[in-house]
Amino acid sequence: MNFLIMKGTMVQQVMAQRLVITVLCILICSAFCENIYANSLENISNPVLRDYSFNQIEKGTPALETTSRVIYGEALKMLEAGNREKAMELLILSGSLSCTNSDPYFTLARIELLSGHPDFLFHFIEGLNRQAGSFRNQGLLALNLSLHLIAALLMTLIFMLLILMVKYWQFLNHKIKEVYAQKYSFPPARYMGVLIILSLLIMRLGIALYIALFIGILWTFMARREKATVTFLVILIGAASFAAPFSNILFLSVDRDSITGRLALLNESGGDQKLIDSIQKIKDKDFEAEKQFALGTIMYRLGRYEEARDHLLSSVSENKDFAIAYLNLGNVYFMQSDYNKALAGYQNVLSIDPANAVAHFNIGQAYINKMLFAESSSALKMAGTHGIDRFRKYHPSINLRALSVYDEGFPNHLLWSIAKREAALRSDLLIEELFRPWLLFPFKWLGYLLLGSILFSVIASSRISGNWRVFKCDNCGKATCPVCSNQDTGLSLCQDCSNLIKKLSSIKVMEALLRHRRQKAGSSAENRTGWKTRLIPGAAYILHGKTVSGMIWMLIDFSAILTLVWSGFYFSDPRALITPSPVWRILISMAVIAMGYLASLRERPAVEQRNFKILPPEFIPEVDEKTSIIEPRSPVKEKAEHFEAFLDSL
Repeated sequence: MNFLIMKGTMVQQVMAQRLVITVLCILICSAFCENIYANSLENISNPVLRDYSFNQIEKGTPALETTSRVIYGEALKMLEAGNREKAMELLILSGSLSCTNSDPYFTLARIELLSGHPDFLFHFIEGLNRQAGSFRNQGLLALNLSLHLIAALLMTLIFMLLILMVKYWQFLNHKIKEVYAQKYSFPPARYMGVLIILSLLIMRLGIALYIALFIGILWTFMARREKATVTFLVILIGAASFAAPFSNILFLSVDRDSITGRLALLNESGGDQKLIDSIQKIKDKDFEAEKQFALGTIMYRLGRYEEARDHLLSSVSENKDFAIAYLNLGNVYFMQSDYNKALAGYQNVLSIDPANAVAHFNIGQAYINKMLFAESSSALKMAGTHGIDRFRKYHPSINLRALSVYDEGFPNHLLWSIAKREAALRSDLLIEELFRPWLLFPFKWLGYLLLGSILFSVIASSRISGNWRVFKCDNCGKATCPVCSNQDTGLSLCQDCSNLIKKLSSIKVMEALLRHRRQKAGSSAENRTGWKTRLIPGAAYILHGKTVSGMIWMLIDFSAILTLVWSGFYFSDPRALITPSPVWRILISMAVIAMGYLASLRERPAVEQRNFKILPPEFIPEVDEKTSIIEPRSPVKEKAEHFEAFLDSL
């Protein structure tokens, strides 16, 4: 019995020892094994592309961006040929090789949505993450949205002012004719307004000065809500103008010749001489730490560890808090089997950024090589907690070969910081080059110009005397003013309406004649403005006094027009395939534009309430010629009694 117990104990000990030895063998093999490429590269049918991809992996590229985009092009051809299954396989492969290319996931989402597959939402969200995840994609997205919004706001403001010019043209033209006719007889006064407008157009002052000029001309005539809407648009455009210096940061993010653009290539490609030469051309000492880090990382990826160490040591000497430089320096020591110095580098990273998942993972790998498995397990657990899986997801090359330790390029926040520093060194604004041909005025001063025009208009409007004011005839709505209007009947009538009832004594006859003229003038005005409401979406709302609704419709429709004309992008990734605009984008844009025009066609003017009753002579107020203030001829109480009796007689 004792023998059996001893035999069982010995068997358990042997099994335990074998288990420990097996685990140790697995860990040692995983630590010292050679690079092994994943099977996904074997799925590339084109041998030239496959060899290129293997070569890029050897150079340490973080992701196979070019390969991903070429395979995406092949997937589109498969879709056109009707081979959907093969196309979806290529789309999945394309997405797995890149960390920035969102097109495969959006295409997958479209295919699955049309086929009713529930995975379309997952792929659509992943496409959005890819679109906004990388530095260059963030710059392209922010730049396109900013320029799109500025262009739409400028178009909305200029066309709104043009519509208001049409709406108040008779008021403006009335005063022009009146002032001109007092001094000159030729050419006829009725042509002067048109000649002035044509002269301004021939001068080609630029959109900026035209906007400022229209605001100054129309401010006196505009209603309170129209003034508020115009001011709101001016404030938005002014804010964009004041923020113009920050636009250089966005341009630098997509400019591959800038310092920021050259350094950002470290995140997109492996080490090659062309990239090394490009980064070595950076002469500005303000970016010396970043330059040395980039060169050191490239040398590390190429296996030139001595050169990599020198560059990375120079980088941390320039910037003592450069965490990723310490990380890659630790990797150099790791590859040279100096694990103590490697651990020191990784610990420096954690002292600056305790949540760095890559540093925790690399510490775990160093402890494995030092046979400290408990410490390794703890470090790897911390790496998982801080998101090492997410790091692997957005660095596809890690999945294509077995790496002992991971290196890092420039994180997005650091690239934005570099772009901000580089933008401060530039005096010229690249956004000026885009808008200057249309504005003919510096964009950075546009806010001051427009806000100044509003301030000038407010001051000038408050100083205009009563005789310079133009208003509507109480009967027909035609423009008139205190100089040419007639108020003998208790109404402010224009000269035509006044001449119509001149020398008549019967109130009933006067009202009948005025009613006939009012109906005729109303139908004529509707015919004149009807075609104008069909030219621009939202114009009918503005002409009928619904300014806010008109502004919203115009902004939406102009955004759709810009999307249709420019395919939604003013700048695009040079690596992207040149493909036609998706049908859904064209259809949605055209549908939005059509809705704007349809809403304008359905809009009808509100019934305008006017005072059409002619008062008897004893109830007609008189106007003080000096102050233009209406004053009663007799006490209020007495007139009130007579007025009530008059109303009863009606």
